[in-house]
Amino acid sequence: MATCNRCNRTLKNPEAIRLGYGKVCYAKMLAERESEKEKEYADNQLSSADYPLDESIVAIRQNESLYTNVPRLVTHHSPTGYEIAYGGSGPADFALNIVENLLRRIGYKGEKTNDTWDKRPVFKKTFELHQDFKWAFVASMDRNGGAIKTNTAIAWIEAHLETQKTLF
Repeated sequence: MATCNRCNRTLKNPEAIRLGYGKVCYAKMLAERESEKEKEYADNQLSSADYPLDESIVAIRQNESLYTNVPRLVTHHSPTGYEIAYGGSGPADFALNIVENLLRRIGYKGEKTNDTWDKRPVFKKTFELHQDFKWAFVASMDRNGGAIKTNTAIAWIEAHLETQKTLF
């Protein structure tokens, strides 16, 4: 007899048995995981009062941890967090979130997709642009940190909205 992994009640529904949770407990478990994910990255968030995203995109390395003022809206490449100074998954997620944040900031209204690792919706244009943005800005940052002027990043994005050019 199958029981719920959370409340130990008997499971009768075949899908609930497959998941190991009843409908209510499964929803609670997913909400808790999401909350834990957000906490996982909250420690690396710089104060928006001290580092306003309106001015610059900031990355600062302290005690081997990367701190930034870019809110995490989506996780697609790197569930362990943002990174800079090379071309891997951490820098790709940083670039993905920079582009998504800035597209929202400028009022972009394009088509969205939720074809991300964590199923959060983002603009399709974010996917089209973020790898080139990574190579243009994030991969070349100093390992200890740096800043990208927000107006420079927005100008780059706006220049690439109409015709996406693969830079690398």
